[in-house]
Amino acid sequence: MERDSLKSKLLKLVALLTLSISFGLNCNEGELDLGWGDCNLLLSSNENPGCMSSGCYSIAHTTSLNYSYIYLGQLSDEIGNLTNLNYIHLSDCGLSGVIPSSIASLSNLIYLQIYDNGVAENFPDSLAVQIDSNLSGSIPPEIGDLINLEYIDFRGNELVGEIPIEISYLENLVSLNFSDNQLSGEISLLMNSINLTSLLLSNNELTGNIPSNIGSLQDLDVLDLSYNQFSGIIPNEIGNLDSLLWLSLNNNQLQGFIPSEITNLDRIYMLNLSFNNLEGSIPLNIGGMNLAYLYLNNNQLSGIIPSEIGELNNLSYLFLGHNQLSGQIPSEMINLELLYLTLNDNELSGDIPEQFCNIYSLELSNNYFCSVYPDCLNTDQLGTQNCIQCPGNNGDINDDQSLDILDIILMVNCVILNNCDECLDINDDNSIDILDIILILEIILN
Repeated sequence: MERDSLKSKLLKLVALLTLSISFGLNCNEGELDLGWGDCNLLLSSNENPGCMSSGCYSIAHTTSLNYSYIYLGQLSDEIGNLTNLNYIHLSDCGLSGVIPSSIASLSNLIYLQIYDNGVAENFPDSLAVQIDSNLSGSIPPEIGDLINLEYIDFRGNELVGEIPIEISYLENLVSLNFSDNQLSGEISLLMNSINLTSLLLSNNELTGNIPSNIGSLQDLDVLDLSYNQFSGIIPNEIGNLDSLLWLSLNNNQLQGFIPSEITNLDRIYMLNLSFNNLEGSIPLNIGGMNLAYLYLNNNQLSGIIPSEIGELNNLSYLFLGHNQLSGQIPSEMINLELLYLTLNDNELSGDIPEQFCNIYSLELSNNYFCSVYPDCLNTDQLGTQNCIQCPGNNGDINDDQSLDILDIILMVNCVILNNCDECLDINDDNSIDILDIILILEIILN
């Protein structure tokens, strides 16, 4: 049955290609040809409103263009004459060329979606037909004339240039998806689109800072700025987005601390800040969030893993690898039902909880776990441990090549919090206490 369905689709595709290449259509008055061949071959008549017996589109009655996985070819400038259109959905249709400025005439348009799902490779190569979306050129400023527009989706094309400021004039816009293009420039102009619920700009070449007035987009549920070239800090105002469910800022060039205000996002279930240059500690109030996915890996975070992480009852994915975290694994983490946990390439020490045996994927390598491991753990999970030499055992706790008051402060803090790692046992008496603090003081004074 599935094979017959695929065969039927391919035959229809071949027929459409043959018809569109062989000759144009004879359109009647009030009809037009978009250059896609006979529209009756695309969908059945009851699914294709405005498609006439001539194979042309009725200017008066065509209200939607809704096609997927069918080769269409060029995006014709004639589309601007279908002034009653309110819905355009063209996914994986091999569309090429530029977005015509004639779309300015489509004032009734609510949905404008011309995108690629990335599944076209399922079609046989023998047809020599590319049905991926390949729109090129820049986004025309005339898009700002579509006053009723609510949804724009141009993901997976080859669009270049800056996002036109005219998009910020669209007061009804609620969803904007320009992911997987080659767009450049900054995004400050979009901060006026206060009705947005989703803003997806990943996999582009966008630059500049994340604007501090991003907090004005209070209806945002989804914000994805990943895989760009954003720099600067994460603004504190991001904590004002209290409707946010999904936040991806990974794979950029962000610096500075993780703002404590981010813990105000108590509805969020996915937070990805990985592959940046973030430093400082993990916010202590993180336990008040609703996270199922937390990615902080591949940064320069330091300090301890806060025990409050153990309060994230819905957490399934926790990625903290490739940082500079130290101290012991908080005992509170044994209550988490994790599927994935990475702690590799840090400076963690102490015991590995036996409960970690239940984690589906666990990475612990390149730390200072030098005690006896639970029998259930294998060499792939443990990897290499740095047990020969401990950082800070000469008193230089922060490993800055200098013994000073900062080392004493760090030692006092870890003793008070009872979370010192075993490498801080300066006097090798198997206990980390006031005697070790005194020994560091003597080393500094002498």
